[in-house]
Amino acid sequence: MLNAAPRIFSAALTTVAFFRHAMSNSDTYTSEHRSWQWDLVMQYEEGSIPAKAWNEATLAVIAGWYASTQPAAQASERYAKYYHRNKQRLLNRLDSASVDTAAINAVDAVWESLLARVLPGAAES
Repeated sequence: MLNAAPRIFSAALTTVAFFRHAMSNSDTYTSEHRSWQWDLVMQYEEGSIPAKAWNEATLAVIAGWYASTQPAAQASERYAKYYHRNKQRLLNRLDSASVDTAAINAVDAVWESLLARVLPGAAES
């Protein structure tokens, strides 16, 4: 049994190295696309999405990322939490840029449906 530990540890290190290489290898379309989505989700969660990028298409990408990487309840919770933070930030900006409330309200009308469309089981309902 003691001899199995080094083999298991070695196999685990090999697996970690493989995934680290696969995730950092930007030579493939898939990893590049996922990296782009991840960057957008990070901006969403940090509250750094520019006002001009606050639209239905951006939120659809973010909703798709949450739906594909999180359980439904967690995806809904995180998506809603950061949606409300971003909306509050955009409506109450302190810089000199004007607030496009029409664009914010347009997104406000559809934001929940974007996640509902991509969550598992949405097609069955």
